[in-house]
Amino acid sequence: MSNQQPEHSKHHTRFYIFMITLVVGGVFLLLYLNNNSENSSITSAIIRSIKNTSEPLNLIPQEEVFGETDLSIVEEEVLVLEKSKKNIAFALSFDKIPIVKKEANIGSIKLNFADPTATITINDDQLELNNLQDINLLITGFNGELNFQEDGILSLAGTVKRIEVNDIAFSSANEIKISISGLNYQSLILNEAQIKSLELGRGNGELTVGSKLQYALEEEEVIVYYLEGLMKINKDSNALVLEGNARGMGISGDLINFDLK
Repeated sequence: MSNQQPEHSKHHTRFYIFMITLVVGGVFLLLYLNNNSENSSITSAIIRSIKNTSEPLNLIPQEEVFGETDLSIVEEEVLVLEKSKKNIAFALSFDKIPIVKKEANIGSIKLNFADPTATITINDDQLELNNLQDINLLITGFNGELNFQEDGILSLAGTVKRIEVNDIAFSSANEIKISISGLNYQSLILNEAQIKSLELGRGNGELTVGSKLQYALEEEEVIVYYLEGLMKINKDSNALVLEGNARGMGISGDLINFDLK
């Protein structure tokens, strides 16, 4: 029995040496594979997956609101409305006259005014209105620059197809040049207007988009991009009406900002 005990201890020692060697060898093998093969590394696989992806992380879920428009709350008190490239059908009533100095194409312009001192030039000849107290001016097929000043004074310069003053027509086979400077009008109607942008100062009104969005404007600024439609202005009541399509709109105020695109 005294001869069997040392041999049993030798077997245990060999077993421990074998296991330690196996573990150490396995560790070195894993380190080698990790350093030389991206396919064997969990960390590398994760990094490679992030680097190769082209999809943005959508952190803000979007919800369909109307048509092709998405409504997303992106931060407190900021509302963003995003739309497809199609035009936005809208109607706006407002108590501020727009500020405009833009190139415009307008199907017809109807002006009512009682300012015979306004300078109106047709084909480089000044139009005399001294004996008229109530003047209705109709301009058809305008193409040129339109200028609304902050006080609502109108100026324009361009070409037209036809002009009527109190139902008396001026027409020509060629385009007619017209220039109006500093006209203080009472009412204005633009039909089939195409204007790149309109800026409205802080005011009150109501905005309707399509048939599903209505928003009450309270001391907010409005910008309309690429207007196509109707504009009506009554200076006596300081009222503005816009109806038609736009490619984008921006509303900004103290409590909320949103863009409609």
